[in-house]
Amino acid sequence: MLITCAACSSGNDDVLGVSTNWLGPLHRYERQSGADSFGVFVRKEGTRPARVKQLILAPAEITVSAASDFNSLDPAAYEKVRAAFSDALKKHIAASARSSSADADADAYILRIALTNLTVKRNTTKIGPVSLDELEFAFNGAAIEASLSERSTNARRAVFAHKADAGKALWKDLGTLFDRFARQAAEKTAEARAAIDRKASLPEKPAEKTAEKTDASQK
Repeated sequence: MLITCAACSSGNDDVLGVSTNWLGPLHRYERQSGADSFGVFVRKEGTRPARVKQLILAPAEITVSAASDFNSLDPAAYEKVRAAFSDALKKHIAASARSSSADADADAYILRIALTNLTVKRNTTKIGPVSLDELEFAFNGAAIEASLSERSTNARRAVFAHKADAGKALWKDLGTLFDRFARQAAEKTAEARAAIDRKASLPEKPAEKTAEKTDASQK
């Protein structure tokens, strides 16, 4: 027998098919804002989360798209690009990542942020190794993706994905772009943090009572 259950949905059907390059499928999350694959999402399953009393910013990550010239970006150059992105994030998120609570470790969250799907190509016809100044960075399809996870349990409670809205850029332009992306990431982090705190403030659902079976012969 085929049973359809349209009425059983959570009201977040638009999340069911959402998946991102770095965060993965988001069908276990509720959308708080945004549309399509972008927005702020909070986990709808599991125990009630702890309030976010402290944020610990993990080292930033950058993933490179398959359309890149992989031989043009050596490990040293990659680390310089990643460091520039990390420095921008620290600048804009460091203030909100500190806590005035002496017992903050009990409710600390790890904030992990990645710039995903960055395309890197040569901007020169020269053969062989190239410098950062000879690279072109394209952001078509790139995004800022992040997760907030409880430090004590590693449970991921909220995520966000934000379009990295930029065209092509050179190394000298990345500082300005990364600064803008970091400001946007800080805004989305505050939104995700507020969503977790709202969920943490909800009353616990009463445990379901299991009906006791009574042997009629013992009555």
